[in-house]
Amino acid sequence: MVKLKSTLLIVLFLITAGLAGGCSAKAAPSPDSPWGVAAHPGRDMNNLDLMMGLTANAGFRWMREDFGCSTVCLADGKMDFSVLDKIVAEAGKNNLQILPILQWFSWKIGSAEVPVDQRQEIWKKFVQATVRRYHDRIKVWEIWNEEDGGFWHPKPDAAQYVTFLKIAYTNFPLLGIWKKNNATFLCIEPWQGYADSNKANGNIIEKEGIIQLGTNKAFNAQLKITLF
Repeated sequence: MVKLKSTLLIVLFLITAGLAGGCSAKAAPSPDSPWGVAAHPGRDMNNLDLMMGLTANAGFRWMREDFGCSTVCLADGKMDFSVLDKIVAEAGKNNLQILPILQWFSWKIGSAEVPVDQRQEIWKKFVQATVRRYHDRIKVWEIWNEEDGGFWHPKPDAAQYVTFLKIAYTNFPLLGIWKKNNATFLCIEPWQGYADSNKANGNIIEKEGIIQLGTNKAFNAQLKITLF
């Protein structure tokens, strides 16, 4: 019992000493640190700098946060990234990596529930806009959270979840499999096009896999990778 109490006192002392050091924006946790916290900073924006600073000073490198479609998407079709912008910027100041969870738990925008036939298109636009906005600062993305345990409204549905996952890669009609000479890895990549084959005639209009766009037209595609 005495030994146990002594151990607890030492642990409490170390925690107190760490908190007493304050929270510095210059904290630099090891880039190799695997540790992170699920702090949900968006729920307490008034103390965002304090939360980020304490997390960094504790030696963590990662912080998980929900990137919700219902938080970003507005009823008029526009998107408001002001809250997420502040979170991502503050994380950068403290050398923290955000692990975003792309999700849409309630199927609502504002107070109104979105009809089933409109959800996939809204989800697609939300994911594309979010990844484009933060792709230079966020490299790892999680798609939904515990979709099999109560976070899929109104109840878990594997088929619906897979449908939303497929939205990430249906724009890629080709699959490339290649490797460098003597390499120890094999690349398996979804492609939109590829280099000329031996039979190519050099006419770009007739190039295999090319996407032709008319005047003032645009083509957008996006790739997300989920590791299991």
